[in-house]
Amino acid sequence: MQTTLENATFNASLRPITVAPGNRTATVRFVPAPTSKYESVRHQIDVRVSAVTPSVTIHSATRSAQFNDTVVVHGHVSANNTSLAAVPVQVTIDETRIGTVRTNSTGEFTVRKRFPASIPNGTRTITVAVSQMNTSVRQTTHEQSLHVDPTPTQLTLTTTQQNQTVVTVSGRLTTTTGTALPDRPVALSVGDSASVTVRTDEDGRINATLSLPTGLDSSSLPFVSTQLTVTGQYAASGTNLQSITQTATLTYTPPPSQSLRHTGYAGLAVLVLSGAVVAWRRRAATPDALNSDSSATTNSDSAITADVLTDLSPSAILDRARTAQTDGRTTAAVRLSYVALRHEYVDTFDLNPALTHWELYRTLDTELDPSAHEFLYELTAAYERATYTERPEPLPDSDIETILTRLEDQID
Repeated sequence: MQTTLENATFNASLRPITVAPGNRTATVRFVPAPTSKYESVRHQIDVRVSAVTPSVTIHSATRSAQFNDTVVVHGHVSANNTSLAAVPVQVTIDETRIGTVRTNSTGEFTVRKRFPASIPNGTRTITVAVSQMNTSVRQTTHEQSLHVDPTPTQLTLTTTQQNQTVVTVSGRLTTTTGTALPDRPVALSVGDSASVTVRTDEDGRINATLSLPTGLDSSSLPFVSTQLTVTGQYAASGTNLQSITQTATLTYTPPPSQSLRHTGYAGLAVLVLSGAVVAWRRRAATPDALNSDSSATTNSDSAITADVLTDLSPSAILDRARTAQTDGRTTAAVRLSYVALRHEYVDTFDLNPALTHWELYRTLDTELDPSAHEFLYELTAAYERATYTERPEPLPDSDIETILTRLEDQID
């Protein structure tokens, strides 16, 4: 809008930014004041619009960034030493668009954006582009380098055995500063089994159910727990996040061996049918037999009578079991371990010392908590194999150590 001078003349200049270059028609209109006696009038003239190449200047920009940092780019657009207002400016880092704004009345612009994880670490390029098509302002760009630093991550894992075949795995993937990483793939595996890939939720959390590897309950002592490694892996390829692998230990508790239960009760039936075995049983339960690694010649059930090591306390018998383990006499260590626990229970619950080992087990069904009762069952079964199997297979030293450690915690 221009106002005429005293001599009714005026001078006006027009810088058409949004008009396409070429021959155009300009309209000049006289707009009188509401109280004027003059009428409105307009006049059209032919003009030639030429395109200009603007100058883009970056006054300041972020030089280095990590994931979730605020990236700021501030600059100015001008042409022929004149600031260009309302010009659209697009800022990208490599191929990723960071933001699009228009210059203000002084030709300046500012873009602020949280740095995304999708831009890989390393040296990248910030590009500021004047991107208006079919206008008198030509497209032009200005570039500046940006160093992207890798962002450390952390992965937590928690494992819970649900039953004998299934384990649940939960956890969370974040940066080391605690920023959640949603919709990220995490590969989970148990032991050497094939991995299962899950994606984090909006809070970076995972929750998955995995099948346990088969063949885990083949231990000669089923109550002996197995340590399994659960692995979680986040592969951050194509991002500025760091990959991470985390492990958690799962203590796998296998089910009771049904075959051993059948063996135990079958042995009891043999005892009922064979009175002659009782005499041999008493011989096998003597202190010399218990300290020996010689094998028995029958599969009969056997009683540990009151006269077996009655002069020793349960802890003293346990010391003998530990000595047998140290000497490599694993069969004797199993026998003595059972006798120590048996004496402990006979004294504690005032039981009949003449009970057979399976009678003792059934008698304590309501006296012991499930864990202690299961331990008694497995130790009884191991004792039976060690005493009445013709050639008992020696237990691994680690299994013997597990037995003795638990007994040491249980027997004063």
